[in-house]
Amino acid sequence: MRGEEPRAGGARIWRDRALAALAGGTLALSVVPTLAPAFAFLMWIPLRTSLEGGAPSARRGFVLGTLAGAACNAVALYWVVGTLEAFGGFPTVASVPTAALLFLAQGTVFGVATALAEALRARGAGPWPLPLALTLLFAEAPALFPWHPSTSLVAWLPLAQAAELGGVPLLDLLVLATGAALAEALISRRARPALFAAALLALAGGAGALRLDAVRAARAAAPSLHVGVVQPNIPVAHKRDPARLEDHLRALREA
Repeated sequence: MRGEEPRAGGARIWRDRALAALAGGTLALSVVPTLAPAFAFLMWIPLRTSLEGGAPSARRGFVLGTLAGAACNAVALYWVVGTLEAFGGFPTVASVPTAALLFLAQGTVFGVATALAEALRARGAGPWPLPLALTLLFAEAPALFPWHPSTSLVAWLPLAQAAELGGVPLLDLLVLATGAALAEALISRRARPALFAAALLALAGGAGALRLDAVRAARAAAPSLHVGVVQPNIPVAHKRDPARLEDHLRALREA
């Protein structure tokens, strides 16, 4: 039986890492239109499950958080590989590892925030420092291709109106705190976190809907100006082809 204990521990480690990567991929899927913004809230379930799989520590939090961040970047920025090949002339054997380094580097933002939060959780702070740490790090950390957990809220305009009060960081905090509360409700089997999440969504959504009505009324009463923009739908590979220049100009003239 002693030989099975390390094996079970190793399996748990890899399960937690897989759950962390799943959380990052789930967050990246939130940018898909229609109902997909819900994934930004649901990503907390696999993330919290992975973090609860062992004793909290800054080192463990950094590893799991970086895996989540790297997976999110890999899914959301999958096009970087093709961009490096099309515009940088990279062969595939070079573009893939270069993109992987970018995904990993940008994923460390998630890792540092999770490390800070797990260090506090080890001292009895509970799960709540993580949404705050993520909001702070996403607001302040530099990135080559910036993205935010609340990016998907452009599809749910009533919730997105909170940006008028606190910018993108407030939207990030809304998404992260709501998701953390939902995960806490599922894990702890308590109703209070779920009620807190529902109250956040109802307050932000209700206030945002009222604000949208006011903006639309003001827009309807304002003078209007019709502007036309013409841009042919040209594949990236064709834009730099001199032989297609006349075809592009003809398409613009005909439009």
